[in-house]
Amino acid sequence: MKPVRIRLVKGADDTIRGDAVRDLTNELLGDLDAGFALDRVEGDDYEIATAVDAAQTAPFLTDRRVVVVRHLGRFNVDDLAPVLQYLADPLPSTELILVWERGSEKGAKLSPVPKKLTEAVTAAEVQELANELFQPERLSLALIGPYTDSKPFSDLLNAL
Repeated sequence: MKPVRIRLVKGADDTIRGDAVRDLTNELLGDLDAGFALDRVEGDDYEIATAVDAAQTAPFLTDRRVVVVRHLGRFNVDDLAPVLQYLADPLPSTELILVWERGSEKGAKLSPVPKKLTEAVTAAEVQELANELFQPERLSLALIGPYTDSKPFSDLLNAL
């Protein structure tokens, strides 16, 4: 299974942002059947719990899911607490695309992305990279010195 991927898409131009979300969604889906693997949470009337539930849902008849959560800009930082909590321990089978954009209401203002959300996405990406890099088969150790017994060093690597 591929490591979890979390993407935060933002931008002032609706067309460019929309194209980026479409292209990223297609890239992450690859050859998966969108009917089973894609879940979109969007609009002006969903609750943030719906987005978290979608991200936490295990895949069915596929090995992973792509969840696209749009219009996050309509929520304040307190409303985003469940998303931030999910990002601390995301489901490994979910490819999550968070789209920071205003709701579809006329004249809706878009506030900047909350720092807590940016930090949470960054932390999840760092954890993902660490999980990818620190695999037992990728660990190695070079020793310089008069060591004749490699067992203590081998045990150290195996403990990781």
